[in-house]
Amino acid sequence: MASSSRRDFNAFGIASAGGAGMALAHWILKGTPPFDLWPVDIRRFGEFHRSRRQVMVRALEGQSRHFAMHWPHFEATAGRPLRMSRFIPI
Repeated sequence: MASSSRRDFNAFGIASAGGAGMALAHWILKGTPPFDLWPVDIRRFGEFHRSRRQVMVRALEGQSRHFAMHWPHFEATAGRPLRMSRFIPI
């Protein structure tokens, strides 16, 4: 984790700093994270997420919704048509 820690947070890093620091401290002291950190784990991203087009559309949507109410199970819509399963039309 240490080698990629500076890349693990997106543009919301400052807003997330308090919770991120608490989670990281807990993880270091107790050996496990205090809650599921999969949404911010860099390992969940693949080659597709490195495309300039994908990053631009997702970053713009993310910044525009930064202070919006995020209801449970909110799904971002930006970038969705860029990569789709061939079964979507079916």
